[in-house]
Amino acid sequence: MSSTPASNDNLVNADKSQVGTTDFGRSAQQDTLTAGAYNDITLNANGLTNISKTGISKFGGVFGFDFDNTTTGLTWASGVFQAVSTAFADTAGTTNDPKLVITYTPASVSGTMPLLGIG
Repeated sequence: MSSTPASNDNLVNADKSQVGTTDFGRSAQQDTLTAGAYNDITLNANGLTNISKTGISKFGGVFGFDFDNTTTGLTWASGVFQAVSTAFADTAGTTNDPKLVITYTPASVSGTMPLLGIG
C-alpha cells in the first residue's frame, strides 16, 4: 500500500493513518503463509511505479480484509486472534533480513557500432 509517514526512520503510531489506499501488490492469503519463511509480495504496476531510483521508496501494509473492507471468507471464533509479524532491515541479526528480488529483461541492442581507431 502507499504510505507517507512523517519520518523515514522513526515510525510512530500516528503513521498508521498515513497508509494510503493505493494497492501496490499482495502476498498469499494469510492462512497459506509459512511462518519463518519469506512470503513474497509481487508488485503490481502501481507498486513498480512507486519505486524511487534516487530516493526512498515507501510502502505500507494492511490486511486484505481491511483494505477490501470485507470479512467474506473469514471464519470467526471466540477467544482466537491472528497476527502476522515482519522483519525489517534494521532488525538485529541477519537471519531474517528482508530480500528484494528483481526480475528484468535486458534491453536488446541492434545495428552496428563503428569502431574508432586510436593512433
